[in-house]
Amino acid sequence: MKGLVHYRRFFSNGSTNFFKNSQAKFNDIMNKGKLEQIIAEHDMILPRKRNYYVETSWSHYKHAHHIEGLKVARDVLSEKFPDYVPAFDEVVNRKAVHMFNMMIARAKVFDDYTEWLFSVLTEVEKRVDISSYSEYEKRIFGFISEILVDVWVEKNQVDYVEVPVMFMEKQHWIKKVAAFLFRKFGGNKLEN
Repeated sequence: MKGLVHYRRFFSNGSTNFFKNSQAKFNDIMNKGKLEQIIAEHDMILPRKRNYYVETSWSHYKHAHHIEGLKVARDVLSEKFPDYVPAFDEVVNRKAVHMFNMMIARAKVFDDYTEWLFSVLTEVEKRVDISSYSEYEKRIFGFISEILVDVWVEKNQVDYVEVPVMFMEKQHWIKKVAAFLFRKFGGNKLEN
């Protein structure tokens, strides 16, 4: 098995533990035995989907980032992997997607996914000039890959299981909600 997690997010043994202290959270990180048990039964482990409720993943991306990158990603798929375009169109019109660039999968599944992903992102990188982007927005390829994991999973009908994600740092929910509302209703300063 192979995988990717986040420096401040990990798969949990079962709970989200938003209000527990750091040690309690650390103790609830998914262990090797649980990982092996899940991968014996499924191809992939993904975080629970994030629900946007009031917008699609396309409109969320547009309000939060430079939409050009996602448009270019679709163009690349149209040219290099046209059989993935219907899955892309379906995923970007959903209101729930797997976020955080986290997954653990059987080795072959992970290798197939990353080979495809990096061939797409390499081409997107050639076509999108990020020189004027903020440091945050220069993470464009990570933002795009959050969408592309669902595209690949959908197209390849991957058998996956969703598990909770453990956020190791304190969550600033008021800031998160305020930023979302500003992007959605106050207007994003990014060029769309």
